[in-house]
Amino acid sequence: MFSPEQIRALKIFNQSITMRPIPIDQQEVIRNGKDIWCADWWTIEVLKCLFNGEEMYRADPPPNRLKHNKLWSMEQIVTAKDAKLGMLKLLGENKDFSDTLWICEVGRGIDILLASFVKPWKKIVCYDSNEYILEEVNLYFKGQLGLPIETFRMNSGNFDFNTVTEKVVMVANITRLGEPQKELIKNKDNILEIFDGRRL
Repeated sequence: MFSPEQIRALKIFNQSITMRPIPIDQQEVIRNGKDIWCADWWTIEVLKCLFNGEEMYRADPPPNRLKHNKLWSMEQIVTAKDAKLGMLKLLGENKDFSDTLWICEVGRGIDILLASFVKPWKKIVCYDSNEYILEEVNLYFKGQLGLPIETFRMNSGNFDFNTVTEKVVMVANITRLGEPQKELIKNKDNILEIFDGRRL
């Protein structure tokens, strides 16, 4: 599925998150007694599932932080991996629609990295409501990888997608977009949408 160079890129990105975690109180986190689950850990696990493959991921013992952790679900990680691969396939099939990529609720940026495997985008616009995430996205993808990233802070519920007037490929995975927003996006001729690994 991935070339050796792409697997290496996924592993390096994974290591960068491990080395520069966002403070636990500054990212999405769920707590249940002693169990903790956060956005960074989700990203790390999805990346591992991508570069190791599902079979190896399932066979690999979880890290200590996830052992007996009821908030971690291997099946949810595998489902997220499948959605990412679906997104990647659709990006490849529709890459000529536009040279501009939009990523809704970018998180740590797995979608940026995967999309960069498809082609060299001329512009990558992404937003998130978390300023710490956007700082890390700019530092890694713009600063270290030199990708043409434009970021802005926004909550999906407050964004008017009618303001997107240029021709774009739009990616959204596990977002808080409501059905009216999805319907609006689906009906805009200038947006080719890929949500959770599929077309709407």
